[in-house]
Formats: sequence, C-alpha cells, structure tokens
Amino acid sequence: ENKRDRFVKEHELPRLMESIQAEPDPYIRGFFLLLLLTGARRFEVLTMRREDIDFEVPEWRIPDTKAGRVHVLPLPDEAVEVIQSLPRILGNPYVIIGRNGKTHLKEPAKAWQRIKERANLKDVRLHDLRRTVGSYMAMSGASLPLIGKVLNHSNPSTTSIYARFTDDAPRAALEAVASTIMNASSKPVSPKVVPIHKKSGQ
Repeated sequence: ENKRDRFVKEHELPRLMESIQAEPDPYIRGFFLLLLLTGARRFEVLTMRREDIDFEVPEWRIPDTKAGRVHVLPLPDEAVEVIQSLPRILGNPYVIIGRNGKTHLKEPAKAWQRIKERANLKDVRLHDLRRTVGSYMAMSGASLPLIGKVLNHSNPSTTSIYARFTDDAPRAALEAVASTIMNASSKPVSPKVVPIHKKSGQ
C-alpha cells in the first residue's frame, strides 16, 4: 500500500461513478460503491454479512481482517443506503451475493475491467479505490492516525503515504487567510474630501 500512490482524482471520479452505475448487476454496483464509501479491503466487502452490521449506530464489525483483529468501522449514511438497497436471499447471510445466489461474489476482476475501461481509467487498480478513500480523507484535513484507524493499518508507515495530502490542509487554510487579506486591501478606498480654500478677493 505504501509503494503506490495512484488514486482516483477528483476530475476522474464522475466518470468512475457513471461507469459503476452502468453495471446491470446490483451486487456488482454495490460492491464497488462500498469499496469507495468505506475504504475496506476487497475481501472484507466481498464477505460482508448482514449480521455484522448494526444499522442503529450504524457500524460494521469486520471479524476477519488482514491485520488479524476485529475492526469496527463506522458506516456513512450513503453506505447504509447501498446495503439496504441490495436484495436479500433467504438463507444467504452475505450482502454482496454471487451469481448462484448461495454465497458471496467471488471474483470481481472482469467487472472491474469493464468499469475502468468505460471510465478511461485503465491504469487504476482495484486496490487504488481503497487508497482513494485515504487520499480524500487526508485532503479533507484528517490526521494520519485517524486515517490509519479507519483503514485499519497495522503499521503507521503504511499510512505515511497520505502525509503529502495532510500537508496541504494548513497550506489551504493559510491561503484562505491570505486571500481574505488581499481582497480587503484591493477594495476601493473612499476618497478623502479635501476642503477648497478660496483665495482672498474671490
């Protein structure tokens, strides 16, 4: 994760979202949307079970993670809406259901190939969607420890890739102040009224 810094940039995101929505299978659409809305790993979303989701809070308890520990992830409202919109199949505990209806989706590689080609994002890998979440968090001012907590990084050095984005937050704040100051100085100044002294005899 810390050796590659490709992520979906802001101007590329509309193309990606449009391409995801073009997929006819609701579970395929749901899978990719949840990757972008949670920052979770591929296998974590594929094996997401409804019993692990507390819709009241809402949060997702991920029992099996790469870090080898349970990870509790808050769910944004948009992610909850995606999950609740996906059809349920009796006897199947998974959110992202596979074609046979008996288990979860196994391999999204072909779907991802279609999606990224339609969006003209051929150099973007599936794991880059996770990195996209971390990058946007950093650009919004989130600290590195917070990003690491959300993405469930075991090693802080893995999160360090986002440091260049967090460095932009104070820059943006200072530039906003500078802009305010300079705009104030460029406002037209009301001309002073200079009294006219009449010469004697006039």
